Amino acid sequence: MRPVFCLLVCLSLAGCGTMAGGQRRGDGATLSPGWARVRRAAKHALSLPEVWAPAAGAAGIAACGADKKISSWASRETPVYGSQASAAKASNTLISISNAAYWGSVLAAPGGSQAEEWVYSKAKTAAAGVAANTAAFQLAVALQKTTGRERPNGAGKTGFPSLHTAYAASQTMSAYENLQSLKMTPAEAALARGALDSIPVAMAWARIEAKAHYPSDTLAGMSLASFLGAFVSEAFLGEFPLSLETAGKTPMLTCRLSFR
Repeated sequence: MRPVFCLLVCLSLAGCGTMAGGQRRGDGATLSPGWARVRRAAKHALSLPEVWAPAAGAAGIAACGADKKISSWASRETPVYGSQASAAKASNTLISISNAAYWGSVLAAPGGSQAEEWVYSKAKTAAAGVAANTAAFQLAVALQKTTGRERPNGAGKTGFPSLHTAYAASQTMSAYENLQSLKMTPAEAALARGALDSIPVAMAWARIEAKAHYPSDTLAGMSLASFLGAFVSEAFLGEFPLSLETAGKTPMLTCRLSFR
Protein backbone atom coordinates (compact mmCIF):
# COMPACT_ATOMS: atom_id res chain seq x y z
CA MET A 1 0.00 0.00 0.00
CA ARG A 2 2.92 2.37 0.66
CA PRO A 3 3.91 2.75 -3.04
CA VAL A 4 0.28 3.53 -3.93
CA PHE A 5 0.07 6.11 -1.13
CA CYS A 6 3.31 7.75 -2.26
CA LEU A 7 2.05 7.88 -5.85
CA LEU A 8 -1.20 9.55 -4.79
CA VAL A 9 0.71 12.12 -2.72
CA CYS A 10 3.00 12.92 -5.67
CA LEU A 11 0.06 13.29 -8.01
CA SER A 12 -1.81 15.55 -5.63
CA LEU A 13 1.26 17.76 -5.29
CA ALA A 14 1.59 17.88 -9.07
CA GLY A 15 -2.02 19.00 -9.23
CA CYS A 16 -1.33 22.09 -7.12
CA GLY A 17 -0.12 24.05 -10.13
CA THR A 18 -2.02 25.83 -12.90
CA MET A 19 -2.26 25.65 -16.68
CA ALA A 20 -0.81 28.22 -19.03
CA GLY A 21 -2.29 31.61 -18.19
CA GLY A 22 -2.89 30.62 -14.56
CA GLN A 23 -5.97 28.54 -15.33
CA ARG A 24 -7.01 25.43 -13.45
CA ARG A 25 -8.58 22.27 -14.80
CA GLY A 26 -12.31 22.87 -14.76
CA ASP A 27 -12.23 26.68 -14.95
CA GLY A 28 -14.47 26.40 -18.01
CA ALA A 29 -16.85 23.89 -16.44
CA THR A 30 -20.56 24.36 -17.07
CA LEU A 31 -23.83 22.42 -17.12
CA SER A 32 -25.00 24.57 -20.05
CA PRO A 33 -22.25 24.37 -22.68
CA GLY A 34 -24.24 25.77 -25.60
CA TRP A 35 -24.53 24.32 -29.09
CA ALA A 36 -21.25 25.77 -30.38
CA ARG A 37 -19.28 24.06 -27.65
CA VAL A 38 -21.28 20.83 -28.02
CA ARG A 39 -20.55 20.71 -31.76
CA ARG A 40 -16.87 21.36 -31.16
CA ALA A 41 -16.74 18.64 -28.50
CA ALA A 42 -18.48 16.11 -30.78
CA LYS A 43 -16.13 16.91 -33.65
CA HIS A 44 -13.12 16.52 -31.37
CA ALA A 45 -14.34 13.17 -30.01
CA LEU A 46 -15.11 11.73 -33.44
CA SER A 47 -11.62 12.63 -34.67
CA LEU A 48 -9.90 10.47 -32.05
CA PRO A 49 -8.49 7.10 -33.18
CA GLU A 50 -9.74 5.62 -29.89
CA VAL A 51 -13.23 6.28 -31.25
CA TRP A 52 -13.15 5.62 -34.98
CA ALA A 53 -10.57 2.79 -35.06
CA PRO A 54 -12.49 0.31 -32.86
CA ALA A 55 -15.75 1.32 -34.57
CA ALA A 56 -14.23 0.51 -37.94
CA GLY A 57 -12.81 -2.73 -36.55
CA ALA A 58 -16.18 -3.82 -35.18
CA ALA A 59 -17.88 -3.04 -38.47
CA GLY A 60 -15.23 -4.89 -40.46
CA ILE A 61 -15.35 -8.00 -38.28
CA ALA A 62 -19.14 -8.07 -38.40
CA ALA A 63 -19.18 -7.58 -42.18
CA CYS A 64 -16.72 -10.45 -42.69
CA GLY A 65 -18.60 -12.73 -40.32
CA ALA A 66 -15.42 -13.30 -38.31
CA ASP A 67 -16.88 -12.75 -34.84
CA LYS A 68 -17.53 -16.39 -34.00
CA LYS A 69 -14.29 -17.65 -35.55
CA ILE A 70 -12.14 -15.22 -33.54
CA SER A 71 -14.12 -15.84 -30.36
CA SER A 72 -13.88 -19.62 -30.72
CA TRP A 73 -10.13 -19.56 -31.36
CA ALA A 74 -9.31 -17.03 -28.62
CA SER A 75 -11.43 -18.70 -25.93
CA ARG A 76 -10.00 -22.11 -26.82
CA GLU A 77 -6.33 -21.18 -27.13
CA THR A 78 -6.30 -18.25 -24.62
CA PRO A 79 -2.89 -17.10 -25.94
CA VAL A 80 -2.58 -14.07 -23.64
CA TYR A 81 -4.25 -14.93 -20.33
CA GLY A 82 -3.76 -18.70 -20.31
CA SER A 83 -7.32 -19.73 -19.44
CA GLN A 84 -10.86 -18.42 -19.54
CA ALA A 85 -10.89 -18.14 -15.75
CA SER A 86 -7.67 -16.11 -15.75
CA ALA A 87 -9.07 -13.84 -18.46
CA ALA A 88 -12.21 -13.24 -16.41
CA LYS A 89 -10.09 -12.47 -13.34
CA ALA A 90 -7.93 -10.08 -15.38
CA SER A 91 -11.08 -8.23 -16.43
CA ASN A 92 -11.81 -7.33 -12.82
CA THR A 93 -8.19 -6.34 -12.22
CA LEU A 94 -8.28 -4.06 -15.25
CA ILE A 95 -11.40 -2.36 -13.87
CA SER A 96 -9.38 -1.46 -10.77
CA ILE A 97 -6.46 -0.26 -12.90
CA SER A 98 -8.73 1.96 -15.00
CA ASN A 99 -10.21 3.42 -11.80
CA ALA A 100 -6.73 4.15 -10.46
CA ALA A 101 -5.71 5.76 -13.75
CA TYR A 102 -8.76 8.02 -13.75
CA TRP A 103 -8.55 9.18 -10.13
CA GLY A 104 -4.80 9.62 -10.48
CA SER A 105 -5.42 11.93 -13.43
CA VAL A 106 -7.93 13.92 -11.38
CA LEU A 107 -5.29 14.47 -8.72
CA ALA A 108 -2.61 15.28 -11.29
CA ALA A 109 -4.64 17.89 -13.21
CA PRO A 110 -3.79 21.52 -12.33
CA GLY A 111 -5.96 22.68 -9.45
CA GLY A 112 -4.34 25.85 -8.13
CA SER A 113 -2.29 26.56 -5.02
CA GLN A 114 -5.09 27.61 -2.66
CA ALA A 115 -6.94 24.88 -0.76
CA GLU A 116 -10.44 26.08 -1.64
CA GLU A 117 -9.79 26.49 -5.36
CA TRP A 118 -7.94 23.16 -5.43
CA VAL A 119 -10.89 21.29 -3.91
CA TYR A 120 -13.37 23.05 -6.23
CA SER A 121 -11.24 22.25 -9.30
CA LYS A 122 -10.91 18.58 -8.33
CA ALA A 123 -14.65 18.31 -7.66
CA LYS A 124 -15.51 19.65 -11.13
CA THR A 125 -12.90 17.48 -12.82
CA ALA A 126 -14.11 14.36 -11.00
CA ALA A 127 -17.76 15.13 -11.72
CA ALA A 128 -17.15 15.25 -15.47
CA GLY A 129 -15.50 11.84 -15.48
CA VAL A 130 -18.23 10.31 -13.34
CA ALA A 131 -20.86 11.77 -15.69
CA ALA A 132 -19.09 10.35 -18.75
CA ASN A 133 -18.74 6.95 -17.13
CA THR A 134 -22.38 7.02 -16.05
CA ALA A 135 -23.51 7.90 -19.56
CA ALA A 136 -21.35 5.17 -21.13
CA PHE A 137 -22.54 2.56 -18.65
CA GLN A 138 -26.23 3.38 -18.98
CA LEU A 139 -26.10 3.57 -22.77
CA ALA A 140 -24.31 0.21 -22.90
CA VAL A 141 -26.95 -1.34 -20.64
CA ALA A 142 -29.73 0.09 -22.82
CA LEU A 143 -28.09 -1.31 -25.96
CA GLN A 144 -27.71 -4.72 -24.36
CA LYS A 145 -31.42 -4.81 -23.59
CA THR A 146 -32.32 -3.53 -27.05
CA THR A 147 -30.08 -5.76 -29.15
CA GLY A 148 -30.45 -8.92 -27.04
CA ARG A 149 -27.31 -10.47 -28.48
CA GLU A 150 -26.42 -13.80 -26.89
CA ARG A 151 -23.00 -14.10 -25.33
CA PRO A 152 -20.62 -16.70 -26.83
CA ASN A 153 -20.71 -18.68 -23.57
CA GLY A 154 -24.51 -18.72 -23.65
CA ALA A 155 -24.79 -16.81 -20.36
CA GLY A 156 -27.65 -14.53 -21.35
CA LYS A 157 -28.55 -12.13 -24.13
CA THR A 158 -26.51 -9.17 -22.91
CA GLY A 159 -23.55 -9.49 -25.25
CA PHE A 160 -23.58 -6.21 -27.17
CA PRO A 161 -21.72 -4.11 -26.20
CA SER A 162 -19.23 -5.13 -23.51
CA LEU A 163 -19.83 -3.27 -20.24
CA HIS A 164 -16.38 -4.05 -18.87
CA THR A 165 -14.69 -2.65 -21.97
CA ALA A 166 -16.95 0.40 -22.06
CA TYR A 167 -16.18 1.16 -18.42
CA ALA A 168 -12.41 0.88 -18.89
CA ALA A 169 -12.46 2.97 -22.08
CA SER A 170 -14.54 5.71 -20.47
CA GLN A 171 -12.21 5.93 -17.48
CA THR A 172 -9.01 5.97 -19.50
CA MET A 173 -10.28 8.49 -22.07
CA SER A 174 -11.39 10.82 -19.28
CA ALA A 175 -7.96 10.31 -17.70
CA TYR A 176 -6.22 11.24 -20.94
CA GLU A 177 -8.33 14.38 -21.30
CA ASN A 178 -7.31 15.37 -17.77
CA LEU A 179 -3.62 14.69 -18.37
CA GLN A 180 -3.63 16.92 -21.45
CA SER A 181 -3.96 19.87 -19.08
CA LEU A 182 -0.45 19.11 -17.79
CA LYS A 183 2.70 20.56 -19.31
CA MET A 184 3.98 17.45 -21.10
CA THR A 185 6.41 17.07 -23.96
CA PRO A 186 5.09 15.34 -27.12
CA ALA A 187 6.99 12.19 -26.12
CA GLU A 188 5.50 12.22 -22.62
CA ALA A 189 2.00 12.79 -23.99
CA ALA A 190 2.39 9.92 -26.45
CA LEU A 191 3.67 7.63 -23.69
CA ALA A 192 0.75 8.54 -21.42
CA ARG A 193 -1.74 8.04 -24.22
CA GLY A 194 -0.28 4.66 -25.17
CA ALA A 195 -0.27 3.46 -21.57
CA LEU A 196 -3.90 4.49 -21.06
CA ASP A 197 -5.03 3.02 -24.39
CA SER A 198 -3.48 -0.30 -23.49
CA ILE A 199 -5.95 -0.75 -20.60
CA PRO A 200 -9.21 -0.98 -22.62
CA VAL A 201 -7.39 -2.95 -25.33
CA ALA A 202 -6.26 -5.48 -22.72
CA MET A 203 -9.78 -5.51 -21.31
CA ALA A 204 -11.34 -6.11 -24.73
CA TRP A 205 -9.12 -9.12 -25.37
CA ALA A 206 -9.67 -10.46 -21.87
CA ARG A 207 -13.42 -10.46 -22.42
CA ILE A 208 -12.95 -12.34 -25.70
CA GLU A 209 -10.66 -14.98 -24.15
CA ALA A 210 -13.07 -15.33 -21.23
CA LYS A 211 -15.75 -16.18 -23.82
CA ALA A 212 -17.93 -13.43 -22.37
CA HIS A 213 -18.12 -11.34 -25.57
CA TYR A 214 -17.48 -11.43 -29.28
CA PRO A 215 -14.79 -9.09 -30.70
CA SER A 216 -17.35 -6.68 -32.15
CA ASP A 217 -18.99 -6.42 -28.70
CA THR A 218 -15.78 -5.23 -27.08
CA LEU A 219 -14.76 -2.94 -29.93
CA ALA A 220 -18.18 -1.29 -30.00
CA GLY A 221 -18.05 -0.73 -26.24
CA MET A 222 -14.58 0.79 -26.56
CA SER A 223 -15.61 3.18 -29.32
CA LEU A 224 -18.85 4.26 -27.65
CA ALA A 225 -17.28 4.91 -24.25
CA SER A 226 -14.20 6.65 -25.67
CA PHE A 227 -16.49 9.03 -27.54
CA LEU A 228 -18.48 9.85 -24.43
CA GLY A 229 -15.35 10.28 -22.31
CA ALA A 230 -13.86 12.80 -24.73
CA PHE A 231 -17.17 14.50 -25.52
CA VAL A 232 -18.22 15.09 -21.90
CA SER A 233 -14.76 16.37 -20.97
CA GLU A 234 -14.65 18.87 -23.84
CA ALA A 235 -18.30 19.94 -23.62
CA PHE A 236 -18.73 20.25 -19.86
CA LEU A 237 -15.20 20.90 -18.60
CA GLY A 238 -13.49 22.57 -21.52
CA GLU A 239 -10.11 24.24 -21.42
CA PHE A 240 -11.13 27.86 -21.20
CA PRO A 241 -13.08 30.11 -18.82
CA LEU A 242 -16.87 29.96 -19.12
CA SER A 243 -17.05 33.61 -20.17
CA LEU A 244 -15.84 32.58 -23.63
CA GLU A 245 -18.76 30.20 -24.15
CA THR A 246 -22.41 30.60 -25.12
CA ALA A 247 -24.88 29.27 -22.55
CA GLY A 248 -27.33 26.49 -23.39
CA LYS A 249 -29.29 23.80 -21.60
CA THR A 250 -28.10 20.29 -20.77
CA PRO A 251 -29.57 17.53 -18.53
CA MET A 252 -27.65 15.95 -15.66
CA LEU A 253 -27.08 12.17 -15.50
CA THR A 254 -27.13 9.91 -12.44
CA CYS A 255 -27.19 6.13 -12.01
CA ARG A 256 -26.12 3.12 -9.99
CA LEU A 257 -23.45 0.87 -11.48
CA SER A 258 -23.39 -2.93 -11.35
CA PHE A 259 -21.39 -5.29 -13.57
CA ARG A 260 -22.81 -8.45 -15.10
